[in-house]
Amino acid sequence: MPENLENEIKRTYEFHKRPAPGILIGCYMVDLALEKLAELGAPAGKLNAVVETDVCLADAVQVMTGCTAGNKYLKIKHEYGRYACALYDRTTKKGVRVFVELENIDKNKHPNLYAFFTRTRDEKVLSDMEYRAAVNDKVKAEFLLLKRKALDCEGITVNLPTKEKVNPAAVCPSCGESFVAPGASGTCLYCGHGGYYTRDDRTLDSGLTTNSKMDSATSAE
Repeated sequence: MPENLENEIKRTYEFHKRPAPGILIGCYMVDLALEKLAELGAPAGKLNAVVETDVCLADAVQVMTGCTAGNKYLKIKHEYGRYACALYDRTTKKGVRVFVELENIDKNKHPNLYAFFTRTRDEKVLSDMEYRAAVNDKVKAEFLLLKRKALDCEGITVNLPTKEKVNPAAVCPSCGESFVAPGASGTCLYCGHGGYYTRDDRTLDSGLTTNSKMDSATSAE
């Protein structure tokens, strides 16, 4: 394993908080994509990226390329559901897509790696963390027997806008929070339709209480 790639894997493990097999595999995928992209003459520092899954691979891309969800140079197209990533020049839209070539993973010779990508592992991996760690070690060991032989790549042209449209903002009349949405108006999504949380009866003090709120609280005493 090249020393630089080994360092990138360590950095990504630290970022991801655990040495998951998807990180090891993802780092090899990004390394291959960067190599092939360089052969195309893509300017360094002008990358965009796409990942087709919302699991480990996205972290490998973020650590190794600097394309992140936050700076919008990384797009997560999890609806595709494939363990694949694309790196491309954001100006020319020319790039490289790297994916797992399942045909190159013999399910008899590399059963744990094959099961990892076909989601046919023993359900015990979901409840027994010691067992899961042991199986993950086997997945990584089997991948390291193949490395790039388990992967493939293709040249692509990306059909995504160079810059996303900046949506307008509005202030929700119900909660008073600013929200961004296409044609923003009326109430925010949470107030209008509910959301991923429900408010409970705990009172949390942020330490930044406004004078008006303080005055109201004092008046009520």
